[in-house]
Amino acid sequence: MKVLLTRPKSDSDELAKKLESLGFKTYKNPLIKIKKIKISKNLYPNSYDLIIFTSKNGIKFFQNEIFKSKKTLTIGQGTFKEAKKKGYKNILCADGSIKELKELFAQNFRNTKSSVLHPTSIEIRQDLKNFIERNGCNYINLPVYETEKHNFSPDLFKSFILSGSGLITLLSQKTAESFVDNISQMNLNNYCSDKTLVVFSEAIKLKLEKLSFKKIIILGKPNEENLLYTIRKLLTKNEDIL
Repeated sequence: MKVLLTRPKSDSDELAKKLESLGFKTYKNPLIKIKKIKISKNLYPNSYDLIIFTSKNGIKFFQNEIFKSKKTLTIGQGTFKEAKKKGYKNILCADGSIKELKELFAQNFRNTKSSVLHPTSIEIRQDLKNFIERNGCNYINLPVYETEKHNFSPDLFKSFILSGSGLITLLSQKTAESFVDNISQMNLNNYCSDKTLVVFSEAIKLKLEKLSFKKIIILGKPNEENLLYTIRKLLTKNEDIL
């Protein structure tokens, strides 16, 4: 029973241990590279009322001690735990999708004229920016990292795809783009039809529309806990996917 993990190594290591305890054989093959961006402007805590983190990477690469007493809004248990571990004290957590994050924001900060700092990737979340501004607050995007498509183990990737049925996790749009690129470059299009994919969102699924798979499962809540629950459920149902 085999699973291809495509997240960066630090995240895949932790997930692999949990899956292996359930009886899966895991293959760790990161398909993206994450790089820190130097913050070029001075940041003053009094200029911001709230920090939003939409990923663990935003927390890892922000690393600014003077902001840890600020009101903090996170999405998903993984991001919440990372914020808590790093010392953030005043955290509200939306346990689910970006939709639930928006609902939590509206309940607590609508029309407060709050200044919201969002340490995130270089690719701006325009939908989140528009939502926050429509709700009467000021959104400040702060790029602290960038992601690049990069296959760290091409031989492992090719071997897994050629080896018959299996489960593949694709948890970001950039990772899905990298996956499609590698399939195309290695001429492996005809070897995808016996693979089951688990993805975090409909947007990720759309990145895969040129390829044909046995099944693509979109998680109801895009977090690691639900990912593990879904994979365990597939195993207990004895579905012919692995």
